[in-house]
Amino acid sequence: MKVLIVAHGGLSTGLKKTVEMVYGSIDKDVHFIDFLGNDTSETLCKKFHEIVGDSTTLFLTDVLGGTPFLAGALHKHTYGNTEVISGVNLPMIVSVLEEKDEMKLNELANYALEEGKDGIELYNIEFKIEEDEEDGI
Repeated sequence: MKVLIVAHGGLSTGLKKTVEMVYGSIDKDVHFIDFLGNDTSETLCKKFHEIVGDSTTLFLTDVLGGTPFLAGALHKHTYGNTEVISGVNLPMIVSVLEEKDEMKLNELANYALEEGKDGIELYNIEFKIEEDEEDGI
């Protein structure tokens, strides 16, 4: 199975460097693609076809409705055997890398969604300040 991480600007390149730092080497079937200012949806679709052809593919994109997401959706409609997820984050990517050879596409897509959501938390801890009983401070 192929995995494409596709995002605006240099986000994919940055994610790749971070994944290599925290996870290690990346499988040859995992590709990070930047959608740059001079790209169009057509050039992006061409890149997708050159990299994955009609292989089973999981797309992890940055923004719902953005060009990388829409190009992934077009790839899905053209070739099938594709899932497209928006909101890519580091926990999602690492989880996908760990499980991509063990799960079917639909299972992996659902797992990626859960792991991505689970990786998002609002830090909330209550601090209780104990008063010094002698001073009242």
